[in-house]
Amino acid sequence: MIYSGLYALYTTSSLWMIASFLGDRVFMRVYFDVYI
Repeated sequence: MIYSGLYALYTTSSLWMIASFLGDRVFMRVYFDVYI
């Protein structure tokens, strides 16, 4: 039970990190396309 909870927390944080990284890249790309 404890291990599955830690595993879920780890996978969730990993997915969140990947999503935020990709989101930042997309945001920066759109920002530079619009303003430059």
